[in-house]
Amino acid sequence: MRLLIDATNIRQGGGLTHLKEIIRYLPISDNEKIFLIADKFVCDKVVDRSLLIKISPRSLNRSPIIRHLWRLLFLNSLVRKNNIDIVFSPGGGTTIQGLPIVTMCRNMLPFDHNEALRFGFSLMTLKLIALHFIQLKSFRQASGLIFLTDYAKNIVMNFIGKNLITEVIPHGISDSFHAKNRDIEKSGKLINEEIRFVYVSKFDPYKNHLTVISGLQSLAKSRPSHSFILNLIGPKGHSYKKVLNKVRSNNISNLSIYMYEEMSHSEIADFYFKSDIGIFASSCENMPNILLEMMSAGMVIVCANSCSMSDILGEGGVYFSPYDYKSLHNALESILNDQTLAITVKTKAIEKSKYYSWQTSASNTLNFIRAIYKLNNNGN
Repeated sequence: MRLLIDATNIRQGGGLTHLKEIIRYLPISDNEKIFLIADKFVCDKVVDRSLLIKISPRSLNRSPIIRHLWRLLFLNSLVRKNNIDIVFSPGGGTTIQGLPIVTMCRNMLPFDHNEALRFGFSLMTLKLIALHFIQLKSFRQASGLIFLTDYAKNIVMNFIGKNLITEVIPHGISDSFHAKNRDIEKSGKLINEEIRFVYVSKFDPYKNHLTVISGLQSLAKSRPSHSFILNLIGPKGHSYKKVLNKVRSNNISNLSIYMYEEMSHSEIADFYFKSDIGIFASSCENMPNILLEMMSAGMVIVCANSCSMSDILGEGGVYFSPYDYKSLHNALESILNDQTLAITVKTKAIEKSKYYSWQTSASNTLNFIRAIYKLNNNGN
């Protein structure tokens, strides 16, 4: 089997993390060859393997318009030149035709119109509307479709409106986030006068950073004898200026707020291990790597009660409404007032995180692709 992984529309974030880890752990057989096509940045991030051939045409390193034109005009000829048998498109929306294609549903924003409209009248809103139709077309034409969660499958299949061969294959968790030697009971006791919070997410409307800041401000006002530090980490997005202005206007003397741009996995892991409470406030997600990372890192987690979060985290966190800062304040109070609860949710989050493995995810992904390949070759 000659498999092409079409990563021409993957650039950063969770899509890149997924691609790197899946390729790292793919159980490739001697009679299989894997081709990866992506821009140079992505190819350089992916580990080299003996049965993996990386292809990075120069046009993919140029502007979005040039990249898209190259995909339309030249990608199919590259597929024919390399005698590809089947295509895996983890980012969806491939332009390849005439071959069985396995694709993935990763982004729920195109299918959540209320959250998409929070970007206002902007290019991002128009992009999400376009992605809605592009993704649906890609899914309907696919030979096989991978979902990350049952939640996403139930939502998106209603839009697709036809039967497809599907599989639910969750993400894994990178080893750098595992809480290997952490004293769970000791680190679960939030009795320090200084309490550190961390929230890692892109600064976009549906990530609800303003709710987080307001919730921490309310908490700090109610506990003047404590000091609070909130670290916000993530790439700039549509809400960055609003969040920055709210941080700059913070006048609560016992609350310090810091904003950081993108970091390496090891740097983010260090923030997790040095923080007392991890916050996840997104109101539109599929299977967020950030939540999985905090679970594995042994954090006390306060999480939005939206989407599939309770399916992923289970009893490993305390939940709040991402639209209501008072709800966040109450959730944080419940943790700070009950040390047994803090230790319990931390322990359950770590146990739940052991279910998510990149090795398992990679193996299940390749097995699903193999099954689709055999099905489209009459079982031979």
